[in-house]
Amino acid sequence: MKGTVVVAAFAAVMALALSAEGAQPVSGPVLGGAYDELLPILVRGRTFVPSFKFRFEYDTNIFTEETDPVKMWKLVIEPKFDIHILRELSYYGFSYQYSLQVYEDRDPDTDQSHDFTLTLNQKVSERVEIRVRDRYRNMQEPELVEATVEEGLADERLVTRRLRNDRDYNVFSPTLTLRVSPKINASGTYEHIWVDYDDVDVSLTGDRIGQSAAATANYVLSPQTYLTLYYRYQDIDYDSDEIKVDSTSSIVSVGATRQFTPTVSGTLRAGAEWREFADFTRTADDGSDELVSGQTQTAPYIDASVRAPLSDTLSTQVGYSYRIEETTEAAFLSQELQSVYFGISQSFTDRFSAVFNATLDFGKHKLDEARYPDRTQSDFDEQTILFALVFRYRIKPNWHVEVGWRFSDVDSDFPGASYRRHRTFAGISAIF
Repeated sequence: MKGTVVVAAFAAVMALALSAEGAQPVSGPVLGGAYDELLPILVRGRTFVPSFKFRFEYDTNIFTEETDPVKMWKLVIEPKFDIHILRELSYYGFSYQYSLQVYEDRDPDTDQSHDFTLTLNQKVSERVEIRVRDRYRNMQEPELVEATVEEGLADERLVTRRLRNDRDYNVFSPTLTLRVSPKINASGTYEHIWVDYDDVDVSLTGDRIGQSAAATANYVLSPQTYLTLYYRYQDIDYDSDEIKVDSTSSIVSVGATRQFTPTVSGTLRAGAEWREFADFTRTADDGSDELVSGQTQTAPYIDASVRAPLSDTLSTQVGYSYRIEETTEAAFLSQELQSVYFGISQSFTDRFSAVFNATLDFGKHKLDEARYPDRTQSDFDEQTILFALVFRYRIKPNWHVEVGWRFSDVDSDFPGASYRRHRTFAGISAIF
């Protein structure tokens, strides 16, 4: 069933791409200048832009539990401000968002997070541009929450539910873009990812530093098509080598982007990833330590997407990807992840619109990547389905009312990891 869904979705991507006609020039990278065109129309020409979101939400499973879900109302408040500084050859951007979630009946009854983003774009010459971006998030949730669960007509027990989201997360990524010739442009990107959980148990499988360096070369084959050659080297270093295993990997892919009509475009990348794991020690059945070396993994690397409007008021996007991904499951070194995503937006009037997004993730933890293959005995699968439907009404240009629904369903072979969750909300957002 899972494979059928993936193949069908991928076939839909390709069929939509091949059916488009009336090619138009393809859009290349932005190289300096025109930075204001990258900003929303409402904020162009403004340096300081405050905004605000406020919503009530009903959550049917606030602890993402497989059994005995706890339902509760919560209030979400998200003030934000952005700073945009535009110069003739540069752009400086900074944003900060604070998120506060207040629950109806939970002790402690609040969650909060802080998000900072710093962006710098600098045109060095007619052919060279530098871009730097840093994103930092601090998320705080109570580590331990007590809840009462009924087990019979007159029998109750007190259980402790552990949340996994107390963490610091930072991504730093500088990029150098170069126009080599009218038909060739290239870019090089370095990315540094830092993840640090507060919870001691979660830290054993989640704390890590990831570094990667990527190079991309684009060749304009025609005004409507350009070809891409891509290479990335990645290094993953876990804080706890006793539980998780460090790795290095190389990804190579070739691809093409084509503009089929003035509004329909498609991208396809295909290649492979080779991953090599560091030597690690595991305990044998007789209690002795044994050294495992030379552990490797190879998997396809695919990324395909199509953007297409179906009418003047209806637009769609569909995509598919296949890659090796990290996992917090201690029994496996990594997972192979397939993702199918779909989005559709509909404008009913100038003021009223709707957006629907769907994501299906199919994670496979293969026996070959198990830390103890003789004890694991089989592959472990984890399927995640995410839906989001949001209706939006514009009161005036910078004020919107939103009503929506989000659905999450995780079907996992790992004990206690499956759950189902509905979140229904209504709120208002504004740019001042």
